[in-house]
Amino acid sequence: MSLPIGTIAAFGPFIEYLRPAKSPYLLMVIFGTIATITTSFYFQTEHEWLMLIIPQFIALVVFNSFAYFGRDEHTEDEQEEQLRFSRAVSIAAALMCLAFGAKEVLGRDALFNVNYLACIFQLAIFVIYAAARLYKEEKPENFNFFQFSFITSVYLVGATIALSLIDYDDETYLFQTVDDGENEKQIVDPFLITSTFLYLLWALCQVYWVRRIFSLVVISVRDD
Repeated sequence: MSLPIGTIAAFGPFIEYLRPAKSPYLLMVIFGTIATITTSFYFQTEHEWLMLIIPQFIALVVFNSFAYFGRDEHTEDEQEEQLRFSRAVSIAAALMCLAFGAKEVLGRDALFNVNYLACIFQLAIFVIYAAARLYKEEKPENFNFFQFSFITSVYLVGATIALSLIDYDDETYLFQTVDDGENEKQIVDPFLITSTFLYLLWALCQVYWVRRIFSLVVISVRDD
């Protein structure tokens, strides 16, 4: 069944913001995150894995910095549209990760709690942010809200996937037993390292959103 033309048209602005011309660093972060998870699948030796993963981690940090410090010219209406999309994407991603992550790490208390708290935190942040904006309008800023919120959600999704792939066979979340051909040895689980790194990037992004909420509250109090 084909989608109605009106339905397709409704997604037009959203798809437009996904274009590299509008969100230049978004695809870099998406594929960089996929690359870090994929690299953990093809782990051969610790040395080889580090040679592959370290440049990927550095690239993600650089792309994240570019997205944060970059400036984007847009109108007040475009900013409002970006913020609506940002809220929708971020809340949807948090709900999806909450359900998927809970299913995959059910019964693993530590991992379940990490996934649960991260998803609930993102849900709370964007619900509070939306409520704060109802009370106090923001001044237009040359910041790509859509790109940064999407990047925030990409890190959460990536961290959740990596978390679900951590090996539990050794009854520990920290180590994975590998056979190098001569003997078995324990190494830190690569998916644990990847998920931790992606959660750290996600947390850095959340600092920005928390500061925005705080600035809205402070401005509102001063105006009152």
